[in-house]
Amino acid sequence: MGKAMPEYSFDSLPPGKTLIQLLEKKFTGLLQYRYNSTENTIYFKNGLPVDTGSEAGNLTSIFPIFTDDVKMFSLTPCDVEGNSVHNPFDIIHDGIINEYSKERLLKESQELIKPFMAINEGYQSFLNHISFDENDTKLIRALEEGGTARSLTSCCNLSLEDVLRRLYFLATLKLLHQARNPEEEFAGMTDDLRAFVMGFKTELKRMLKENFFERLNLDKSASPLEITDAFKDRARKYHPDAFVRMGLNNYRDEADNYFGMLTETYNLLSDDSQRKAYIEQISVDPAEMEQVKKVLNAEVSYQKAMIHFRRKEFAEAVENIYTAVNDSPDDGHYLGMWAWIRYSDPAAPREEIKDSVKEALLKAVQLAPREPNLFYYLGKVLLDCNQIGSARQYLSKACELNPDHLEASRELRLLEKRKLREEQGIIAKTGTFLNIFKKK
Repeated sequence: MGKAMPEYSFDSLPPGKTLIQLLEKKFTGLLQYRYNSTENTIYFKNGLPVDTGSEAGNLTSIFPIFTDDVKMFSLTPCDVEGNSVHNPFDIIHDGIINEYSKERLLKESQELIKPFMAINEGYQSFLNHISFDENDTKLIRALEEGGTARSLTSCCNLSLEDVLRRLYFLATLKLLHQARNPEEEFAGMTDDLRAFVMGFKTELKRMLKENFFERLNLDKSASPLEITDAFKDRARKYHPDAFVRMGLNNYRDEADNYFGMLTETYNLLSDDSQRKAYIEQISVDPAEMEQVKKVLNAEVSYQKAMIHFRRKEFAEAVENIYTAVNDSPDDGHYLGMWAWIRYSDPAAPREEIKDSVKEALLKAVQLAPREPNLFYYLGKVLLDCNQIGSARQYLSKACELNPDHLEASRELRLLEKRKLREEQGIIAKTGTFLNIFKKK
């Protein structure tokens, strides 16, 4: 087990934010705290709470951290057994809704009471990972238009406390932002100006779409002329200078961002070769496209990991190579490198991780049976486990796949010398024993 880190305060780092940070850092180890005069432990694997099946590792032990009775906690990085991981978002939701005292809620959510709040764009895919009740859903729908905490109570038929609990949960997950209050925003505007700004907001929201054709409200069969007309119409209407001429200077930054995205969209779609390539790309099955993205992301993470590994920055290397393994779990090379980088870390508890490293390397050589380095890594780990016969087998396989593999060849020569010394020692001892029976 690794060395325990200093204690932290839930007052300065609330439980929900703590769980989000552990998830972002893919923390593996123990979170420990005192509750009712007893030591309690929460187990984490790659940032996810784990139910180990034991009384100490029961997931119910996580909810007291949301009560006022728990003030301090400590973290201990170490290997964690068990595969029954749990969704931290649901835990944060239930902890804030059911366990937070009213006093603590008001203290931590003060900044959410007065401002006009709205939910972030693209929140739908994120919220698919959270179990919501009917009241949550009503509030989220209202937040699409935005509102203050007090205005949301009336439209959702909830108490101010219930609204604040849900707003605080969404803010913890970074799904809220402070927006302009429409009543204040449009105060003093003529009907024409108000209609112009509302139309701009609609176009700005459309410009955030991933599909470049949808940004211009076109389909992928649109002709070059249609693309040019759509661009010119928007460029004339929503050019940043137009906002200045109309006295809407406070929208200048948004207009600059919009015009930049509009120009990027037009530059790609107006080029025949780029447009054709783009149409082929978006015509791919979404699931297949997502898999392609993951494979590409995995390779990027792998390259980052290798840079850190060569610099002996082991923590950063492990974090990046783990991302590669998650994005491409069937790639034996990534899995093998993840195991080897962990094992190569001088600060790693080798005895504790030896079995998991060996297991990962055994799976890696099955997934990538033509990769000599994986057989070399496995041979080295088996040598440390004193499994000489198996180590020799995998080192020999590395040399078979790559006759110029210097490291594997050197290890095999050392094993042969060791074997020779042992045989000579046996012969010497046997000779001494037989000399006893020589006739004088």
